[in-house]
Amino acid sequence: MTKKIAATPEEATASKSLVNHTAAVRQLGPRERRLISAIATDWCSRENCDRAVGTTNAPHYVQRLRMLCGEDAIQLRMVDGVDRDNRKCRWGEYRLTERGRERLQALGLMDGERVG
Repeated sequence: MTKKIAATPEEATASKSLVNHTAAVRQLGPRERRLISAIATDWCSRENCDRAVGTTNAPHYVQRLRMLCGEDAIQLRMVDGVDRDNRKCRWGEYRLTERGRERLQALGLMDGERVG
């Protein structure tokens, strides 16, 4: 019988991280996949992200993707504009960064510009 050797703290952390990461990828649903498609190539307004996702809470799905790929995976910029009442307003636009694209490709969730 062979004696078991305890894992180092680094090995244990890496293993646990991989399990959590794999679980997160398995939980990636159609809403997240549609959001990835919407923000993969260019800036996408919050309103258009909502349409792509099929809900009215696209920032929730942006946050889920950031938790999976890192905060720097999705960029946000605020755009100045005018609303229908001719008042100044601002809205957010999202875009997948190069780093985010690389991470999604490493996870097998994005192949070039095609999203799984």
